[in-house]
Amino acid sequence: MYKRIVSSILFAVGLLCLDRVLAGLIAQLYSRTTTGEGAGDLRGALNRTDADLLIFGTSRARHHIIPQILHDSLNQNVFNCGSNGRGIYYARILERMMLARGTKAKTFLLQVEPFDLFDTHPERASVAAPLIDIDPVVRELLVQATSFGELKFASRTYRFNSMLFPIVRNSAWPSTDARGADGFIGLTGNLGGMDPGTPFESSLLDSDRPFDERALPLYRDFIGDAKRAGITVVLFDCPLFRTSAPTSAEQRALDAFARLAADEDLVSLSFDERNFPQFLDGRLFNDRAHLNADGARMLTTLLATKLKELRH
Repeated sequence: MYKRIVSSILFAVGLLCLDRVLAGLIAQLYSRTTTGEGAGDLRGALNRTDADLLIFGTSRARHHIIPQILHDSLNQNVFNCGSNGRGIYYARILERMMLARGTKAKTFLLQVEPFDLFDTHPERASVAAPLIDIDPVVRELLVQATSFGELKFASRTYRFNSMLFPIVRNSAWPSTDARGADGFIGLTGNLGGMDPGTPFESSLLDSDRPFDERALPLYRDFIGDAKRAGITVVLFDCPLFRTSAPTSAEQRALDAFARLAADEDLVSLSFDERNFPQFLDGRLFNDRAHLNADGARMLTTLLATKLKELRH
């Protein structure tokens, strides 16, 4: 009986040591990963604590806002932290990490996304798991996003779950995607032959379901922490390729964002296609929800003008 207990203890210690050793080896590769989606996006952003202005949001921030144009207009270092498919849950975690790293940014541009209010997709923030101990709020959010999170994250190796292959690949063969050093990726599609009056299909925007209860508190917490750090938050939205009015569900989301801006005394910049009819040109869009590089130049120029006006 005694030998069995000793053997079990030694086995458990062995597993613990193996977990630590493997995690340490993977962490070395992770620390050198700055390209590719997921870990590359996150690591690339965390390396830009020198930026004066940071852009947070989904793919519609990533592909729509060109830092170089903002730099030329505002004379500031700008980095685009937008990440495909990752909204406010990821943005909140990234914000906490940037604050923990000592970001020098004085302005956060936060893209508001109606989809976010219906589903925050916390599971997509798991790319931050290897850095779970950087900040207590980051740990809390990642644990909440994972079933039995405290137990799973006790394993250092688990923190790299599903990321090992991308980490090894991008460490050995850095991605050659079009993402520049400033975080922007321009899209090349063209909807020039499509009628903007075609109904815009989206299961979320057409849904009558209630908001994800985590969504608005995450936006408020993002804004609150930025303010406490002396950072100005500016909200903005992006156009879609359509002439139809927002669905009732989308309008509820837009109204909620308007109330949020008013409650927090924030500037909110809307580039809704109804107010900017120049975005009814399909030649500016890669697909119905994303501008191409030409459209991004138009939108960012408008954004730069608005931001410059706010200085005066």
